[in-house]
Amino acid sequence: MIIVESYAMIHPHEFIRFESVRDVSTEIDLIEGAVEIAVGDCVLIDTRLWDYLYPL
Repeated sequence: MIIVESYAMIHPHEFIRFESVRDVSTEIDLIEGAVEIAVGDCVLIDTRLWDYLYPL
């Protein structure tokens, strides 16, 4: 099974699931966050590789 989750950074290195974000007052291309991709039990990309969400 492939699992892809998006996270928004709310504080330095503190993430919440993107669906939980209530304040979208900033421009969408300036939101810092991460994408997590896992295949089965193997995590390929996690929140350690955070960046702005727009290019991710």
